[in-house]
Amino acid sequence: MTLIACVLSIEEGRLHYVNAGHPAGLLRTKGQGLVRLASTGPLVSPAFRSCKWEEESVSVGAGDLLLLYTDGVADALAREDDSGEESLLTAIQQHAGGGAPLLESILTRARERFGGRPQPDDWTLLTATML
Repeated sequence: MTLIACVLSIEEGRLHYVNAGHPAGLLRTKGQGLVRLASTGPLVSPAFRSCKWEEESVSVGAGDLLLLYTDGVADALAREDDSGEESLLTAIQQHAGGGAPLLESILTRARERFGGRPQPDDWTLLTATML
């Protein structure tokens, strides 16, 4: 399985994370532009008994937007020439305030691209705007 875990340190102004083979989270920041929260270690599996995952961190500030999503969302948005990330970035640009409008936009695109076919994987999304 994959996972991403994040801890926001308001005092430090940093987002600490560990990404175990999960799709890279997207953090749109005012100072650094787009930051991808890339994998910091392998998938979680009993086959990998001695695995380690590195903790990474990134600066965050007021107005920064975090978007986390499962591979099922990316797969639903993917096209031949795109992994699905371009659709996610477009949605972030169109709904810069985040929240429900951003999530609804992404889910609507995924449903449209899937064309009514059954979902083979989960669609899970989380967004947060730093205050």
